[in-house]
Amino acid sequence: MVSLVATDMPRYPETTAYVGFNDGASVWNGAGTRKADGALRGRCFTVYNKPGYTGKSLTVLPGRGITQLPAAFGHIHSGRFHDCRVS
Repeated sequence: MVSLVATDMPRYPETTAYVGFNDGASVWNGAGTRKADGALRGRCFTVYNKPGYTGKSLTVLPGRGITQLPAAFGHIHSGRFHDCRVS
């Protein structure tokens, strides 16, 4: 099952992430990047293996993805966007 995660779409309409919840094995962050204060910044997407943004986490940079989540991670149960420095 693939889900479009866009909880902050009204504020960041260019931000999308495709996450396979319910036994999902991959995640893709379709957000773009921008230059700010001489640094490349964007909207990272962090997934967690427990509800409520807890447990093990993996962060996906803008324009990147994880094709196969590590078996030790388990399943995605929550995720959220946050501002991040890309380089």
